[in-house]
Order: sequence, then structure tokens, then C-alpha cells
Amino acid sequence: MRVVSIVAGAGSMYCGACLHASTLAVMSLPTVWPESKGLPVLEAWANGVPVVVPAHGAFPELVEDTGGGLLFAPHDPRSLAAALEQLIRDPAIASELGRRGRDAVHDRYHADRMASQTAELYRQVVMQSQVTLHDSEFDAPPCGTA
Repeated sequence: MRVVSIVAGAGSMYCGACLHASTLAVMSLPTVWPESKGLPVLEAWANGVPVVVPAHGAFPELVEDTGGGLLFAPHDPRSLAAALEQLIRDPAIASELGRRGRDAVHDRYHADRMASQTAELYRQVVMQSQVTLHDSEFDAPPCGTA
């Protein structure tokens, strides 16, 4: 059984391909600072590996959305150890969390879906900007005509 905990520090580099994620029982990313995306978590899930991550940054939302892992109290090694122990002692739960994570990545966290959601968000922002400008009391001349 392989358990990997990635701790990034000065001069360190994460290399997903180096981990051979599909051979892991569980992956942990015990970051001190909140992560804005958590790409290594998505990579673990893509390989069906459950994760144990701190309850800050993007992780709570990702874990809630996917059901693919466990959260632990940030800066609390005992909480981290308890979550890891839970998955190590119960491979059936670990397997189920890994399956949920893999399904979510393949369904919702792939490049095509994220690109279409980003394009839709931009479309909504542009449409809202046009409504705001149209409804404005400020009546500026069209560009290049002033």
C-alpha cells in the first residue's frame, strides 16, 4: 500500500507523472496556505485515488462537490493522521471515495467542460455589461465620434 503526502517547500517541485498515482492507496496534500485550485487533487482523482486535504482554500468545495476525499483541520497533524488512518484501515471506503473522485473528474472537471463554463461566464459578463451601459443615464457618444 502506497500513501503519498506531498509537501511543497522552497525549491521543491510537484511532478504528477512521477507519482504513478494509479498505484496509490491515498494521496494527501497538507498545504499550509490555502490552494486556489488543487490540481494535484484533480490528478489523483482522475486516477481513482482518494485524497486527504486541509479544510481551506479550494479543497472544501472540491471535496463537497465530488465526495472524493476527506478534509482535516488545517495545521493539525493529528487530524491529518486520523483521516489517513481511516482510509488506510478501511479500503472499501477509500475505494468508494476514489471512484467518486474519478467519476467527478471525468464528468465535470475536464478541459472541454471547464472551457465551455468559462466561455458561458464571459458571455454573461458581457451581456450584463451591455445591459448596464444601456440602462445608464450617462449618454456618451459612440467611440470615435467625439
